[in-house]
Amino acid sequence: MLVMEGFQMSSRTSVSTNSIQHSLKYLRERYRYEPETGLVISLKTKLPVGSATRTRGLQIHLQLNERRVMYYVHRLAVFIHTGIDPGNSVIYHRDGNNCNNRWDNLGVDDPANNPRNRIHQTKLGRQHGVTEIGTGKRKRWEARIKFAGKGIYLGRYKTFEEAVAARTKAEIQYGFNLRHSL
Repeated sequence: MLVMEGFQMSSRTSVSTNSIQHSLKYLRERYRYEPETGLVISLKTKLPVGSATRTRGLQIHLQLNERRVMYYVHRLAVFIHTGIDPGNSVIYHRDGNNCNNRWDNLGVDDPANNPRNRIHQTKLGRQHGVTEIGTGKRKRWEARIKFAGKGIYLGRYKTFEEAVAARTKAEIQYGFNLRHSL
C-alpha cells in the first residue's frame, strides 16, 4: 500500500503512464485545488468548477486527449493534489456531504471496502441492517450486517433500540467507519 498525506492507495493506482502524467500536467495548467476550502478553481476564469448532481457530488466536463469526459471534482482534487491517479480506488467523503471536497474530508479506499464507509441514516424508525419482523405482540427486530461479501445474522430483538445497538456493535467489530453513528 502507498501512503501519501493520509491517503492509502494500492500500489496499482500509483503506477503512472505517460498519458496520465500528460493529463496531470494539462490539468495543473488549467485548474488549482485549494485543500482548505475543497474548491477546484479554473485558472482561466478564476471561478470554482463543477456542477452538483443529486447523489454523487460535483462533476465537471473536461477535454482530455481530444475527448470530452465527465469527471468528479473530488477525484480531480485527489489527482491534482497528490499527482496520483485514483484509478479504480473509491474516493469517499467522511462527513457524507458529496459536495464537501476539503482535503481533510476526503478518503480513499478499495471498492470492496467502500460499503463500510457509507453513512446510513435513521429515518422514521428505520436503520440500515435492522428489519421489522412480524406484527402486533409477535413484532421483533432482526439485525444483520454484510462483511467481506457475506451476510452475518446478528439476532432478533424485542425492541428496535436493542437491534440498533447490536448492529452498531457489529459495525465497530468489523471496522466500519465510525461516521455511521452520526
